[in-house]
Amino acid sequence: MYRYLILLALPVLIGAASFRPSNKYSNLIGYWPLITVYSQSPTVATDRSSTNNHATLTGTPPVLTAADGVDLNGSGDYVNIPDLDIYSFASGGADKPFSMCIWLYLQATVSQPFITKRQANSPGQQSWYFGTVSLSRIYFAHYDDDDTNGQINFLATSGLEAYANAWHFYCATYDGTDETGINVYIDGVVPPGTRSESGTYTGKPNDPGAVTVGKSLMAYGNFKAQEYMIWCEEKTQTEILSIYNTSRDGADLKIDPGGSAIKVAP
Repeated sequence: MYRYLILLALPVLIGAASFRPSNKYSNLIGYWPLITVYSQSPTVATDRSSTNNHATLTGTPPVLTAADGVDLNGSGDYVNIPDLDIYSFASGGADKPFSMCIWLYLQATVSQPFITKRQANSPGQQSWYFGTVSLSRIYFAHYDDDDTNGQINFLATSGLEAYANAWHFYCATYDGTDETGINVYIDGVVPPGTRSESGTYTGKPNDPGAVTVGKSLMAYGNFKAQEYMIWCEEKTQTEILSIYNTSRDGADLKIDPGGSAIKVAP
C-alpha cells in the first residue's frame, strides 16, 4: 500500500516541468509519455526528450488522460508528430540505425498502423511502417526512395490475438544495413518471423513527411497508447528488456488502466 501511494505522488514531487527519462535512455531523440501530467494540454502530447518536438492529437480529437494515455478509435484519431530530419534516419542515400518502443493496449486485432512516417514528396508512399498487416501479424518495413516499391521488412509468423485487451510493450529496431538488421520485440522477446527484401531496396529518403501514431496512408489504429520512445541507435535485446522491465515495474510512468495501481505486464 505504501509503495502504491508513493508512486502515485511521484509526478507531483518531481514536477512535470523537470521530468526527464532515466539515464538508461541514451541517444533518445523523442519521448512522448502520452498522459496528461507530462503534457501541455489534453490535446498536445509533450515531447519530454531534449528534442522538444511536441505532438498534436488529431481527429475527434482524442484527448490524453491521466491513466489510459491516448485512446485512438480506429476511424480518424491519431497523434501527429511534426517532421524533423532526424526521424528520416537517412543521409546521403544511406540508412541510419534507429529504435522505437511504445506501450499499446490493442482493442482490435486487425491490420493497423502503430507508428509510421510518410513520404510527403511521394504521395502514396511511406518511409517506414511499424504495425500489423493481414492476419494481425506484426510488421516493420522500410521503403525505398525511388517510387519503385523496393522495401526490406520483418513479418511475424503469427497474429497478435493473444495480446489483445492487455498492455504490452512493442519495439522495433534497425541497424541501418539491410533486412538482416531488422528486429521486432514484444515485451522484450523477438517473435518468430521472417526478414526479406522486396524489389530493390537502396535506402529511405530524407523526406518531410510527419511521424504519426495510429495512422498510415489508408488506415487508423484502434488502441490505447502510452510512452512512445525513439532513439537514433539500434537498441540491443538486453537494452530493450531493461527498458521494458523498468517501465512495467513503475520506475517511470506505468499506471494501470484504472489509475489505481502500477501497471505490471503479464
